[in-house]
Amino acid sequence: MTNFPQRSQLPKPRILYKPHQKGNTDFFEKLSLSTKEKQELRAQIVQLSITHVLDSQTTNIPDGQKVKQIMVIEVKLKSDDINLDLLKQLDQRLGMYLIFQILLENGRASFLINYKEPLKSPKEGLLYQIVRSFKTEDDISIDYGVNTLDELFGQLVKEVAQDKIIARAEEDISSAIVKSQEIEQLEKKAGQLKKKMYAAKSMRQQMDYKKAYQQVLADLEKIKTQ
Repeated sequence: MTNFPQRSQLPKPRILYKPHQKGNTDFFEKLSLSTKEKQELRAQIVQLSITHVLDSQTTNIPDGQKVKQIMVIEVKLKSDDINLDLLKQLDQRLGMYLIFQILLENGRASFLINYKEPLKSPKEGLLYQIVRSFKTEDDISIDYGVNTLDELFGQLVKEVAQDKIIARAEEDISSAIVKSQEIEQLEKKAGQLKKKMYAAKSMRQQMDYKKAYQQVLADLEKIKTQ
């Protein structure tokens, strides 16, 4: 569960896809999905519907430069598993910002959110490029004390990402994503240097790798505390 505003909830979910419902074929067809992707979506999903709309009217938060609406899309599954890449394909093609609430057959729920950037030149139905994706099975609590819907979407990303993003409370999501990517790259580099350090056959090589390893650790600590 989460604390979406009551007035953001639609009186009745707007069904985007449901087997044998008139119009669901058109929904997938207009998104320029491959035949395989459409088949897999229909094989894995029972129903796809919009349950909440977060905008300036339902949250009293002004529009952002990028984000004007955030839609909560409920995904009911036929089993306890789904290919998340399929939902990413939808997210890249729909001209809005989304958070997916995935309902599993066993009654559990999870949230998926993609941090994405608009493409300068949309092509083949793609409107956005997904930079990072985050998923959690924990409840999420949203801070509505923000200035714009851009910031609200950033709060959603941080909440779903949890400790996968290291960011100050006031740090914008774009900077936090860049920082998290830099941290991952440095952690990978540190791991490689550590292996080389222990595998080195000469003392000189060991010392060189150790020096480089310690420098990467120092760089990591600096970024994490910025």
